[in-house]
Amino acid sequence: MRLIEDFNTVPSLSFLTKSWVVATVWNSSDITRTISRCLSNFDQDEVEIQWEEIKCQVAYIIENIEDISEDSVDEMQAMVAPIGKHILDMLTFIHFSPSFKNFGLRLPVKYWTSYGTVDTKRLEKLLVQDDEIDVAFRYNLACNDCFEKNLEELFPLLTHKQRNNFRCLGENRELLSYWTHRLLDNLPAFVSLTEQYNTYMNDHDYSAHQFAFLYTLLTGNKSGIEYFWNFLTRKEYELVVRNHISFVAVQYCEKAIHAYDLNPRPDTHYEDAMYFLMSKLDEDTRMQILRSDSFCLVAFFRRYPFLGVLSKYAGLLINDLEWNHISWLLFEIIRTEKYEMPSFDLDLFDDLWRACPQSVKADIKNNSLNRLQLMKKSTERGFYNKVNF
Repeated sequence: MRLIEDFNTVPSLSFLTKSWVVATVWNSSDITRTISRCLSNFDQDEVEIQWEEIKCQVAYIIENIEDISEDSVDEMQAMVAPIGKHILDMLTFIHFSPSFKNFGLRLPVKYWTSYGTVDTKRLEKLLVQDDEIDVAFRYNLACNDCFEKNLEELFPLLTHKQRNNFRCLGENRELLSYWTHRLLDNLPAFVSLTEQYNTYMNDHDYSAHQFAFLYTLLTGNKSGIEYFWNFLTRKEYELVVRNHISFVAVQYCEKAIHAYDLNPRPDTHYEDAMYFLMSKLDEDTRMQILRSDSFCLVAFFRRYPFLGVLSKYAGLLINDLEWNHISWLLFEIIRTEKYEMPSFDLDLFDDLWRACPQSVKADIKNNSLNRLQLMKKSTERGFYNKVNF
């Protein structure tokens, strides 16, 4: 069973089937009720214990599925933790958003992309369309997801006070203000506000739409990125990407910018958004952008289900990476495989090490060898025994 190993590729039928089985177990009623209790607990130590118990419960169910080969069970067990994390991240994003007040886990996380991430667009659209949820929350979420048709339906439901409030531009309110001005047919006023509020407009002479697109990038919003991919010209779209792709990498680590009254999006959403963004670029443009900040951009793909992408592009960009960046990636591969999950038939460490120029290997040996060997020896399953340091 293999994960995707490049942009715009389709995983194997084996992966699709097994990931569907694991996600189905995670969405069973007993498990979702337990997750709901976990999310309602404010004791972090207890939450960590509860989450480990939930993972064990899911693993036990999978282990006892009848008429499935032992190898298939092992492969599905390897998916339990990463798929569970994607589900927990999705539910946490909604549950802890300040204005979301009636969360009840009515919504199973049942929509997934073909390559193994939560389909955030479809799930969040269901929330936007739910009449039982407060209209202000639905409108705010729709603004940040750029659900144009839903916004046209929700806007008339807002009070005059709400419209005035949402029109105001301030920190983390960029998309909310953009869409409110757009629905009021007053984007020139929005442009005037942004010129006073933010240097991006003056530095790059962006249109209101490009400015809004920038904030879908900075907030890791895949749905918004997709909207502006279809709305802007290729030249307008790629200009923003080229100018600010490194800033997106900073946001991925720091989460300094997030949508008003919504929880900052988790790493899994940023990783999925970056994969989607890169998938839409032609190969030459993609490689140019990846080379503009190779380490930060390759690091987006160091977790499930993008490990195959990491393996390929770390190799292609090896000459653009500093030795200390490669050393960090090697450490991260060891840590991930030891503490989080297996590598799904990928020889990540071996392949990256073999791709390194001799000069880079020498620098790593001189500066990081002891730490690498210590981590190598401490792994419980004997990873990397074939690597000749």
